[in-house]
Amino acid sequence: MGGRSSRHGRPTLSLFPWGDASDGAPVNCADTWVGHPVVTFHAWQQEFAQKALRRAWVTPVGNRAANRSPYGITDMAGNVWEWTSTSLDDAGEAVICGGSYDNPLRAVQASSKGIYRKRGCSNAVGFRCVQDLTDPEAAIS
Repeated sequence: MGGRSSRHGRPTLSLFPWGDASDGAPVNCADTWVGHPVVTFHAWQQEFAQKALRRAWVTPVGNRAANRSPYGITDMAGNVWEWTSTSLDDAGEAVICGGSYDNPLRAVQASSKGIYRKRGCSNAVGFRCVQDLTDPEAAIS
């Protein structure tokens, strides 16, 4: 979950990294490729899967500056599902989060979760390299 900082300097919880506004501009998702909100599965099938999917693709990290958490982490919603380190009972499955370019905006929140078969192959699933910070306060500013 993202959000802006409260007056106490702690992040507030929100639906998207940029806040609660359902604005598709900051995120690479199906709504962006179609040009308007994709609300139903039928709309997704007709307008995205049959038309826009041919031109939709992953965008470079940081390409949408507004898709940034209060901690400075970019692309936490949309673009590609992120493979997480969460363990499952089935070693052949992984937890993914965040949604991808082929999901509607309503499904591309940082808190969105899914299951991915590790033997699978998808250009809509990726991973994020992370590093522990020695000074977390410096990352917020």
